[in-house]
Amino acid sequence: MKTNNNFLKDLCTLVLIGVGSIVGSGWLFAAHYASKEAGPASVVSWIIGAILTLLMALLLAEIATLYPVTGLFGRLMVFSHNKDIGFVLAASNLISIIILIPLEAEATVQYMSAVFPDFTSYIFQNSEFTWAGTLIVSVFIIFYITANFWGLKSLSKVNNSITIIKIVVPVTTAIIIICTAFAPKHFIGDQQVFMPYGHGSIFSAIINSGILYAFFGFPAVVAFSGEMNQSKKLIPLALVICISICLFIYLMLQIAFVGAIPENMLTNGWAAIDFTSPLAQLSGLLGLHALMIILYADACLSPSGTGIVYLGSGARFLTAMSQDGHIPKYFGYIHPKYLFSRRALISISIFCLCLIWFFKNWKSIVILITVAQILACLGIPLAFYKLRKDHPNQKRPFKMKFGLSISLFIYLLLTYLVVIAEFKAVITTFILEIILFAIYAAISNEGDIRGQIKTWLSAWSIFMYMIVICLISYCFNELSHKILYSYEGFPLFLLTSTMLFYFIVHQKDYNIDKNRHAAPAASL
Repeated sequence: MKTNNNFLKDLCTLVLIGVGSIVGSGWLFAAHYASKEAGPASVVSWIIGAILTLLMALLLAEIATLYPVTGLFGRLMVFSHNKDIGFVLAASNLISIIILIPLEAEATVQYMSAVFPDFTSYIFQNSEFTWAGTLIVSVFIIFYITANFWGLKSLSKVNNSITIIKIVVPVTTAIIIICTAFAPKHFIGDQQVFMPYGHGSIFSAIINSGILYAFFGFPAVVAFSGEMNQSKKLIPLALVICISICLFIYLMLQIAFVGAIPENMLTNGWAAIDFTSPLAQLSGLLGLHALMIILYADACLSPSGTGIVYLGSGARFLTAMSQDGHIPKYFGYIHPKYLFSRRALISISIFCLCLIWFFKNWKSIVILITVAQILACLGIPLAFYKLRKDHPNQKRPFKMKFGLSISLFIYLLLTYLVVIAEFKAVITTFILEIILFAIYAAISNEGDIRGQIKTWLSAWSIFMYMIVICLISYCFNELSHKILYSYEGFPLFLLTSTMLFYFIVHQKDYNIDKNRHAAPAASL
């Protein structure tokens, strides 16, 4: 009986960590931006985004049951390929986490700036935070540090309480708005077309409006599972439950938002809708002033809960990179009582406090984060395929059915989403990755030119992927959207992407003597 109680307790903790990580500022903003991008068809975008997330999560779950280690998501291709190519995707994940933490704090302050109109101009001007607003954002980040400072126990106590509120408030909001002002005709266009589009598509909405960003939080379940018992049994179940809960919340909110928009706001189409605090302002337009106040109050909790979890998981990813030799061992010191690295936590926090002075609104950075997140997520299908092919007979506590086919499909879909993302975000992310890798290659080889060349060669396929995909993205975004969707264009895209997949999966390790001890033996 005690074992069952511990299992349920750990499962509940992991599910709440997953939900707490996923449901952040995305639910406050994404329904609005998704409606602008895809109109009522954004409902389909959420479903596609959830399916994509769930498939990635289950592929990750199989790997996690083989390697139940801290910070696994940032180490996937270290285990499947080599330390050098593993750095690229680990850096992508760390970049997205570091940027996301202050972004969640900024979302809170941006939403709340409308509560006190007399002070709004002192906090938020010309769609950016003032120095005073930036200082307020810093206070929220300091709160995130405090919640994480005493390890998983203190984190789970704070997060569990916040997450329950984060589930109740969005669902209640959706139900109240639907009951007050739901108009089914909003799902039918002027030409009687079911679910008319905005200025984009159901696929562009997934990446450009923050839908994939809103779901990106599931790796936190894996990040913390190494500190729990029975993690092999917990991981798949916790992932399925938390993603299902989040899909239900997001669908309810999207349906409510689309169905309750006043008719006069749709005169110029869905793309013309413009809110700064979407759900709260919509509630005010509908006369739901009590709900509006609750939403403004919850804007302090939802993003903050996600920021707390991401700061904790970010510290663990930094620890993992230290243990893999990507960064100095200093960051990998584990506190003997709290079982995580406080040095990593403090370092991540300092970076976050610096970043808030450069990124001063929610929308401007969310696409950049999403591209970095997709690049990090590419490690899931690539590592999964490589491990399955190299170790087909290895015992797996959890085995994903049709895993090889699904991993290729996920890779192609993620690549497609990168291509249709804003070109500026794509090229910025890729350039940043190349710069970071150049620094890593120089530091890890201590000036040895031959060693640096070997390091670059051990990851050449991922950089070839970046160059080719960047060119395709440029053609799609800057020249013509028809290129990708033409009779010749789309098959060529599939063929090119599949060839790149082959090269990355079969990447040779030119630093094999140096990297041979990078990955631990799989757990059997």
